[in-house]
Amino acid sequence: AAGDPEETFKQNSGTWSAMLTKAKNLPKTSAQKPLPCTFCPKSFNNASDLKRHQRIHTGERPFGCAVCGKRFALRGNLITHERGHSGSKPFSCQQCGKSFAHGSNLTTRNMQAQIQVRTVKQNSVGSLSAKQTKVKNQPKTRTHKRWTCSYCPKSFNNTSTLNRHQRIHTGEKPFGCAVCGKRFADRGNLITHERGHSGSKPYTCQQCGKSFAHCSNLTAHQRVHTGEKPFCCSLCGNFNNTSDLKRHQRIHTGEKPFGCSVCGKRFAHRGNLITHERGHSGSKPYTCQQCGKSFAHGPNLTAHQRVHTGEKPFCCSLCGKTFAWHYPFKRHMALHGQNGLSQGL
Repeated sequence: AAGDPEETFKQNSGTWSAMLTKAKNLPKTSAQKPLPCTFCPKSFNNASDLKRHQRIHTGERPFGCAVCGKRFALRGNLITHERGHSGSKPFSCQQCGKSFAHGSNLTTRNMQAQIQVRTVKQNSVGSLSAKQTKVKNQPKTRTHKRWTCSYCPKSFNNTSTLNRHQRIHTGEKPFGCAVCGKRFADRGNLITHERGHSGSKPYTCQQCGKSFAHCSNLTAHQRVHTGEKPFCCSLCGNFNNTSDLKRHQRIHTGEKPFGCSVCGKRFAHRGNLITHERGHSGSKPYTCQQCGKSFAHGPNLTAHQRVHTGEKPFCCSLCGKTFAWHYPFKRHMALHGQNGLSQGL
């Protein structure tokens, strides 16, 4: 009967079941996600995903490295970063035993191994034509990267890398040092720079205990112990790192790429230019913590601090006299030289 409640329920149940099936088969849209971002049109199913996403807009980085101070928006990125300090490599290849700090590196290695195996099999049975093999072996092109720079043809896998790259073109330097005001295009460069003010040296050599502000300096220092000098000057000797080699080669070329904007004097090294410019500006960024006296150059502060500590690191090998500073020591040694000459006569 038309008015039978049981029949009506069955009909409605069938209709509702069909609607559910149809809804499940539909692609998910942002309208189905109840938590919208307040900065962009994206929506999310849960509060944690929304919170993580919004850090892209706010720039919030709540997770900080206890060793070097670098901060991260995601806890997982912090954990990955900290392995660089600890040397931890928890991801091991089951085939060869090689270990990696990051899971993505292990995945890449496994994929490369699989490709090599497939290539060997394909070549052995001759299943691929020469044209197919050539296409397979071609390197990936930029067409695989979806974010393209609006100033040059380069492309990137994600927007953060694209934004960093585009600062090369725009000259934007959004990260400023709170101590001296110097600005940087990358947050990492700012953190590295700030260690010069704080004296923080989080990278320590396990062999001699010497510490460094920058990881690259530790890597270069460790070659002192190993004797490795992988970077070779075509005209003379070998060097521990590329920056030393590049600076050294300017001796041969006479290149002075760094020019003073005030007087035009040019320098082979950026550090020498910075030191020189303080003579124009009167800047004295190096301050003694004990008496408050300031200096334009770091070595001058180091020498001054010996007034307080009483340290005398320069020792005469002939008479045992010690000196706090290099110049009086040099003058003293010259006197020994003159006495030696007069005695020889």
